[in-house]
Amino acid sequence: MPLTVRYLSFLFIILCGYNAIARQRYEQYCNGRFGYCLEYPAFLTPQPEAQNGDGRLFTDKAGQERLRVYGAGNWTFNDEGRAITLPQLYRMELQGGRFPSKPARVVKYSVLKKDWFVLSGTIGGKIFYLKVLAKGDAFCYAVLRYPESDSVIYNTVSAKLAGGFR
Repeated sequence: MPLTVRYLSFLFIILCGYNAIARQRYEQYCNGRFGYCLEYPAFLTPQPEAQNGDGRLFTDKAGQERLRVYGAGNWTFNDEGRAITLPQLYRMELQGGRFPSKPARVVKYSVLKKDWFVLSGTIGGKIFYLKVLAKGDAFCYAVLRYPESDSVIYNTVSAKLAGGFR
C-alpha cells in the first residue's frame, strides 16, 4: 500500500507541474523590419533588439540564450544564380545548414509546408527546435535550444512557437 501512496503522490506532483506549465503567461514580440511576430514565455528575458533591427535573443534566469528570432534577406543563391527557394533552404538545413555546426545536429522531426518548415532534434546534448518562415524576399527564423533536462518546460514552449510564430 505505501508504494501506491508514493506513486499517487508522485503522479499528483507531476500533474500539478504540467498544469502550471500550461498556464504559463506569454508575451508577444513583433519585428517591424521583417514583419514577423511570435509569442514567447514571460519567464524568458528579451534582450535589446539587434542594431540592424533583424531580431532579438531571449535568455533564461541564468542568462543563457534559449530563444533567438531573426529575419534575413534571401541573399543565398542556387546554382542557376537565383535566390534559393524555401524547399531548397529546407534541404540545406536538413544537411546541416549554411554553417554546419560541430557537433553535428541530429534531426528527429521535420516538416515542409508551403511557406514554412520546422526541424527539431538534438545538438551537443541539447534539444533544438527551428521554424523558418518565407516572408517575401526574406526568411524569418525562430531557434529554440534547451537542455534535455528542461524538456517538460520547453516542449510546451516549442508547441506554442509552432503556431505562434508568423
